[in-house]
Order: sequence, then structure tokens, then C-alpha cells
Amino acid sequence: MDLRTLKHVAILARTLNFTKAAEELGISQPALSRSIQAVERNERISLFDRDKGGVHLTVTGQAFATRASAILAEVEGLRQLARKSAAGVEGKLSFGMGPLPASVLLPSALNECMKAAPDLDINVNVHSADALFSLLEAEQIEFFIYAGGHCPKPAIVQADVLGLFPMGVLVRADHPLLSTAQSEIGKYPLMLAARVSGLPLMPAWLKPHLREGGNMIVEDSAVLSDLAERSDGIWVTTPFQAQEAIEQGRLRELPLGPGEQETTLQMMIHSLARRSLSPAATQMIERFRNKLSDLWRRTALLPNS
Repeated sequence: MDLRTLKHVAILARTLNFTKAAEELGISQPALSRSIQAVERNERISLFDRDKGGVHLTVTGQAFATRASAILAEVEGLRQLARKSAAGVEGKLSFGMGPLPASVLLPSALNECMKAAPDLDINVNVHSADALFSLLEAEQIEFFIYAGGHCPKPAIVQADVLGLFPMGVLVRADHPLLSTAQSEIGKYPLMLAARVSGLPLMPAWLKPHLREGGNMIVEDSAVLSDLAERSDGIWVTTPFQAQEAIEQGRLRELPLGPGEQETTLQMMIHSLARRSLSPAATQMIERFRNKLSDLWRRTALLPNS
């Protein structure tokens, strides 16, 4: 038996009319009769009684037709699952991100995904690079996004460029460091999302104005943004983390010194070599690329950018 035969039995069982069933199937009535006779002969069962009163299901035929319909429904469900999975709108997606790219890219991408693929189950792991590499190696995630750096196992991990994050130093709009009266400038605490060895990259003129103590390490970017607006703290981050506050004038980026170039951080997509990403993963990465492009476009439109 094959699915075509099961469909013949199921439709004839529903219509109990060879002519109507053949029309629905798009085949001739003799072809349908031969198909039913073949399954009855091959399986040595009687599915339908035929007489002048019409077509009637036998007891065996009723049970057979019920199972055939259930199988056909299951196959159709599998086909729909395959179509939706191929479109990236159903199934499961697990991936990872570092704290910085997660805070910048994740909210809008997940919001878009919830609207475009409401039936897609998503699991996001926000961890350190070492933890994400372990999850990737164990195939618990399809990919992860982190700032570029040393890959511990390049033989099994493929790294592709997602894009660049600009890095800068943000302060409140009326911060003393924005004043031209340099003699009034004091020393101020440094605020970071993660502990780093040595001073992070920043304008050379700013370093003498940093406190030796009283600095803050806070992993929550929303807390750092609020703190930067309310205090004299100096927030070293990507302006992308505070795009709205910058556009509304609540935060400003400290200028570079003469001859200094803007610092950027390269974000990489890490996935297992010789493994194909699912359509859902590919679409999520595309959302991240689109968001990053939009952030760069918005940055270019800002005054004095």
C-alpha cells in the first residue's frame, strides 16, 4: 500500500460513491475501482460491499478507512511542518549571544520574529564566549554572536563577520567634560558592562580625568544608561546601546582627540563547520544584519556624526 491507495480508500469511504470519489481524486471511475480491488486482493480483505443499493463499508472497511484517514492527516501535518520549517516560521531555534550584541540587536529581532513566526520556539543563551563555545560544540545551539577574538577550536568552528559596532564614551548632556573650561574638569568614575584588563580604548585626552577607584562594573546596559544620565560617570560602550538617549539629547559622545580614529568592535557569527544552519537561524541572522544596518544609518543622520 502507498499513500495514493490510502487516499482512494479514505475518499471513497467518505463519499460512498465511485463517481464522486473519482471526480474528487481527478481519476477515472475504472481506475478507482481497480485501485480498490487491488488493495482488497493484496491484503485479502473486503473493504466495500457493492450492490444495486450503492456502496457500503464493511466492518473491516470502517476500521481501515478510519486508520487511513488518520495516516493521511498525519502525513499532511508533516508536510505542513516541513513547509513552515523551510520558511523558518515553525520548529525550534536555539542560539547564543554575548551581552553586548544581545542588548543591541536582540529586542527588535525577537519582536519581529514574534510577529512573523509566532509558532517558532526560540531559546536564547546570553553567556560568556567560553560558555557559548561549549554549547555550540555540544550542538545545543546552532550559532552564537560575539565580539571577534581568538577561536579556541578553529577546526570545528566557522566564523563569519556580522558587522561592526562603533565604540565610544558616553556622558550626560551637561557633563563637565563637555565644557570648554578645561580648568574646571575633575576626575570621574568609569562605568563598564564587563571587567577588562587595563583601560579600555578611549580618547587619550580623557585618561587623566579618570578616577583610580570608584569605578563600576554593571552587566545591565539599561542600568548603565540610566546611571550615565543621572551622574558624572563615564560610560564606555557602543553608542548603539543608547541610540534613543543620544537622539533625544540625553546622552552625548565625548569627542576624539586630534588624529585619533574611531574605534570599532567586530561582531562575529560562530557556527559549527560542516553543519547547515536551519532556515529559522538564517532568517534570525538576517534580522540582526538588518538591525545593524539600520543603526549605522541612524547614526549617520545624527548631527555632528
